[in-house]
Amino acid sequence: MGSGLSKILSSPRRPRRYYYRMAWAARGEEFIKDTPPERLKRMDDYVALSRPDLLDSLKLTAKPYLSTLYLLNVELLDGPRDARRKWLDLGTSIDPNNSLLRKRYMVSLQPRWGAHSTKCARLSPNAHRRR
Repeated sequence: MGSGLSKILSSPRRPRRYYYRMAWAARGEEFIKDTPPERLKRMDDYVALSRPDLLDSLKLTAKPYLSTLYLLNVELLDGPRDARRKWLDLGTSIDPNNSLLRKRYMVSLQPRWGAHSTKCARLSPNAHRRR
């Protein structure tokens, strides 16, 4: 693991990804409408702890691709749709041949995450053209 990646993923505190992963664990696998409010509150608390660390991690390496992926996922949990696109665009500018970030963004376009399947279909041809 390169030194930049080590700096991004760990700190003297908990590893940067800890709060992010705890947010996902708190949310669970259910549709948002089926997720109990107390789980959503716990998820929000963990997201609030993870976001500042992840934003700081953008400065720790010249190409913070993983940071953009984590931030897209944080916005998937608790953020506006346009913020998801922001992290997709930044991550794609860092690594135009990536597919992981695009696939994750496409997940965010599914109705389960508050979007429409037509948006996913519109992105899909664009994803193939960039390769």
